[in-house]
Amino acid sequence: MFVGWDWAERTHDVTVLDAAGSVVARWALAHSEEGIDASIRRLLDLRDGAEMPVAIETTCSVVVDRLRKKWMTAARLVPRPVIHRAQQPTEIAIVSIGSGDGAVHEAQLRLRANGIHADYMRIRAFPFNDEVDQFLQSHKINFVVEQNRDAQLRSMLIMETSVLKTRLRSILHYNGMPIPASYVFDGVMSVIEPQRPIAQRVV
Repeated sequence: MFVGWDWAERTHDVTVLDAAGSVVARWALAHSEEGIDASIRRLLDLRDGAEMPVAIETTCSVVVDRLRKKWMTAARLVPRPVIHRAQQPTEIAIVSIGSGDGAVHEAQLRLRANGIHADYMRIRAFPFNDEVDQFLQSHKINFVVEQNRDAQLRSMLIMETSVLKTRLRSILHYNGMPIPASYVFDGVMSVIEPQRPIAQRVV
């Protein structure tokens, strides 16, 4: 089912549609905590355990404030990122998720052998918590390693954290095979030391 929430100054109209586009329910509610509580309970009864996307015709309201509060609460409750610090302080970082973990760890060791120290953060959940934001802000350059064509993780970090997008560099791998450590290593080295001949790199 789908919900359309038409927002006005005093009363609001709610319409619930099924997958075929037929009206399941429609009602008006007062602009008050009581009216909103009653409507949310009614929607929960109609939902019956299924997902119910809601489109709200406003970006600032009591309902939007409630959604934001839940979102911020979720950010505090989801699993924290796992952070692996380099042996020396550094302004370089690598960020990844899920199956990129092994490749990044190995690339971190190869980079260190070449005199490049990089911190590493593995993000484990969304919405991002403050620790993710603080990690990104503490580095001048963050290499975002992900296995998709569209740089989804980098896009989410740009939208949902305060870090400047110029500090986020993509390393994308999407040929259907697991990402190798050499791909991460080469991606970092091509930016940090583009002039160093490949023959001089410790691989």
